[in-house]
Amino acid sequence: MCVAYPLAVALLTQTAVPTSVGRSISVAIATPDRGAEAPGAAVLVIHEALGLNDDIRRIASRIADDGYIAVVPDFLGAGWKPLCIARFMQRVGRVGRGRPYRDLAAVQRWLGRRPDVDSSRIGVAGFCLGGGFAILYAARNIIKR
Repeated sequence: MCVAYPLAVALLTQTAVPTSVGRSISVAIATPDRGAEAPGAAVLVIHEALGLNDDIRRIASRIADDGYIAVVPDFLGAGWKPLCIARFMQRVGRVGRGRPYRDLAAVQRWLGRRPDVDSSRIGVAGFCLGGGFAILYAARNIIKR
């Protein structure tokens, strides 16, 4: 059975998050419609090997439908996709020290400073290549408040 999931969140936006040395990374943010309640949990969503696409945006929206803020960094960005994918894979292989790890840590810090996020309740989920990266990142990083 195939189920269609419409974008039913209050807000789906794109912004840039500063990372290091004057760089920034583009992120998609799906925000739930949870009103003025206390800060809530959030999820860092790591895209598949082909990058931040409509499917990953829908997944982030579904996470937001469940009440979480979902943030998806675009690790591939603009450029020639095959080269960007190869670089991303190579850098993820530098466990704990490659640029994707530093960029995700910067996004995590940025997310934890948002007034609508409880910084002690940030999780990570990934798909395809992003699933492996999520496990490696979660195993080596402690979320700092």
